[in-house]
Amino acid sequence: MYKLDFSHPCSLYFVGIGGISMCCLAELLADGPLSVEMRDYNRMERVGPLGADLPANDEWIDAQAGDLILYQGNQLVIYYGVNSWSLTRLGRIEGVGAGELRDILGGGDVRVTLSMG
Repeated sequence: MYKLDFSHPCSLYFVGIGGISMCCLAELLADGPLSVEMRDYNRMERVGPLGADLPANDEWIDAQAGDLILYQGNQLVIYYGVNSWSLTRLGRIEGVGAGELRDILGGGDVRVTLSMG
């Protein structure tokens, strides 16, 4: 299990989905927490640069609220809406609905810190 801390007081946990992309992200997190500045995109997701390139394993998926996605091998995406696209799923935030996740992410930019949890 991995932890997400947000720039405002809130922490959530996500379960990593197996695969080379998540294994590489876990290796990064083994070296310490990773902070990502995220901005809203199309009122369905937050996206921000990881600061590293990870191998992608894109496949056509129906992304849902709570999905953590690797986009273009170097961008972290957290969905609070839905989208169908060729993407690499990294993990899933458990126990939080779309509305609650939208509230947690807030209306503006947000800093998310990923860590081993």
